[in-house]
Amino acid sequence: MEIKQDDIIGQILEKKSRFAAYNNAKISSLHSSLGSGELVNFFNYIPFLFTVNQPEFPGYIKEIKVPHGIAGYTVPASLLSQIRITNPSYTPPRVSTDPVITLFALIGSAGTIAFTPDSDLDFWICGKFSEMDKDEMTLLRRKCSLIEQWAMETRRKEIHFFLNDIDEIKQNVFDEDEEYGMSGTALGQMLKEEFYRSSIIINDVTPFWWVVPADASDEVYEEMLSATLKTSHAERFVDLGNISGLNRGDFLISALFQIIKSLGNPFKSIIKLGLLERYIHDDKKNPFVSNQLKKNVHDGKTDSASVDAYCIMFDNVYSYYKQNTDDMTALNIIKTSFYLKVSPRLSAVDKKAGADNNRNVMLNYAKQWGWDDGIIERVDNFENWDIDSTNRMMNNTKKIILRGY
Repeated sequence: MEIKQDDIIGQILEKKSRFAAYNNAKISSLHSSLGSGELVNFFNYIPFLFTVNQPEFPGYIKEIKVPHGIAGYTVPASLLSQIRITNPSYTPPRVSTDPVITLFALIGSAGTIAFTPDSDLDFWICGKFSEMDKDEMTLLRRKCSLIEQWAMETRRKEIHFFLNDIDEIKQNVFDEDEEYGMSGTALGQMLKEEFYRSSIIINDVTPFWWVVPADASDEVYEEMLSATLKTSHAERFVDLGNISGLNRGDFLISALFQIIKSLGNPFKSIIKLGLLERYIHDDKKNPFVSNQLKKNVHDGKTDSASVDAYCIMFDNVYSYYKQNTDDMTALNIIKTSFYLKVSPRLSAVDKKAGADNNRNVMLNYAKQWGWDDGIIERVDNFENWDIDSTNRMMNNTKKIILRGY
């Protein structure tokens, strides 16, 4: 039986509402993790800087005549009040009818249990950049660099911008990782999957992937997109493409990328590499954390185990290793690496459940693992371990990483 277009649009708008609630909850969680109102204003200030181009604001470039603008972006009221106090002459620019930036998003651990005020902030800036000339793109990249420098010099905060063309994202082509010289083409599908599972959308635009059902085929995705494009709702979405199945080649290259990164800090990479290993060996057509997460959001689930991408990622990795190995050293290292990443410092607080949700979640994990107070205190004291204990754990971690690859 053919589904009417009105029914399709109704389903899409309902899922959009569920995604908006989830995205807003992640923003609230991020604000809570940042702690002070000053840091929250700093975070909110970053996208604002792409809507202005005046000498009194960071990122000013005299060659840019019109601010780039962000589609669907509204300056938060608290930030606007602060700006008017510090810059009394500020006048909001006229809203651009054709903003350069279509999507402004934060990608990574922000809004999850793994985020701390010391975490980097990685932003994706997406638009129709292939339609811009070379000089315009050079100026946009320079503005990004100036804002990155300002953040480091004034706040000692490391932020990064990645400029991604929307049409290229659909083909799984992304901005290059400058630190490792890794082309977005090589990382392919992995980067899109990571974006969908970990991003926070800053402006009022929804990636269309979020409103199609979990496990949707490319054909279903295109059918629903086509129906939406015929309506007045089209401008509220951005099409970045679907992920309907696993391209194992992309994920093997991604595993190599994680191994390279693990040379500096193996504890940080072991869970991501474990996830890639699970993906590669999974017989499901769509085994992704992003797919599980989307299903939970559509179902209206709100608990951390259902909507915290880092918890879901850890649970996937730990269950995979538990089913496929009897190596207790590997399992203990995975648990310890997860704990160190979250760094809840459970030994320094009352063990009774309190107002801090992250600590409550980690208390539950520690209970599941059978960790007593002595183990928790020892892991909390990791930075003071003697050199032999640290080296032993480092070497064991590297062995697990290499063996997995």
